[in-house]
Amino acid sequence: MARALGIRASQNWISMPFPSTSLLQAIAQVMAEGSVRATIGRSLALHEAPLAHELSETGHGRGRIVLQIAG
Repeated sequence: MARALGIRASQNWISMPFPSTSLLQAIAQVMAEGSVRATIGRSLALHEAPLAHELSETGHGRGRIVLQIAG
C-alpha cells in the first residue's frame, strides 16, 4: 500500500543509516504544508527525560513523546 501511495516503507528501520539533511528537509516541508501531521501523545519538560525514555520503551500508546527544551 505504501508503494502505491509513493511512500518508501521499511520494517527494518534499525539497520537503516541516519537520514540525510535533504530527507529531513523534505519531511519538514510536507509537515509545514500540513500534508503530514505528527500526533503528540505526551509533552514533558526536559527534566522529565527519564520518564519520557521509560514511556518510549513500553511500546504502548499512540503519538510521539515530546520533550520541551525551552519556554
